[in-house]
Amino acid sequence: MVTRRAARLAAAGIVGILKKIGRDGSGGITGGRSRSDIKMKRTVVAIEGGLYSSYTLFREYLHEALNEILGEDIAKHVILNVTEDGSGIGAALLAASYS
Repeated sequence: MVTRRAARLAAAGIVGILKKIGRDGSGGITGGRSRSDIKMKRTVVAIEGGLYSSYTLFREYLHEALNEILGEDIAKHVILNVTEDGSGIGAALLAASYS
């Protein structure tokens, strides 16, 4: 139960960020369009940590929660990718996104 709850909270955080940047299928700030009218782009979410990579049950629950919250149509465009380099790669990704 604890693992499922933790995965659902993590998924809610991911979906919150996706919603803020308009990658949750709602059209973001532009709005006005239905979910079915929007052509989804692939979104890669970098995840760092041994919990996701080593604990398969947590990973399954996280994917299950993303499918439930976003719907299967949208969730298939969200790719969760493990970063092995630690916070250094996160800083590089952040710098690249601002440039």
